Amino acid sequence: MKECLEPGNFSGQSFLSVYQDFHAKVFAKNLTVIIDSPDQEAVKHECEGKKYAYQINMTQAFSKSKDTLFLLFKSSREIEVQLIQEIQALFRAVTEPVRPGRKF
Repeated sequence: MKECLEPGNFSGQSFLSVYQDFHAKVFAKNLTVIIDSPDQEAVKHECEGKKYAYQINMTQAFSKSKDTLFLLFKSSREIEVQLIQEIQALFRAVTEPVRPGRKF
């Protein structure tokens, strides 16, 4: 989680700015996981005949969605639904194989 949230990369150096940035990043990460969860199941069904199981690369998903998540709170209902569908399409484009026995 530290790699994709980049906790050392804050917009300011005061206590309040670090506090706000940290909680905003955690909120954005949680929102990304919530939007991502239906797509994880779709990716599992798409890869049934393949050598490896696939999953969405969460670091890439978070990176691609962090600039657009705030639009969910400013838009009308129809635009929100369209935006979520576009974000989910981006998530499905950044899948990676799960290789058993791989060590990090």
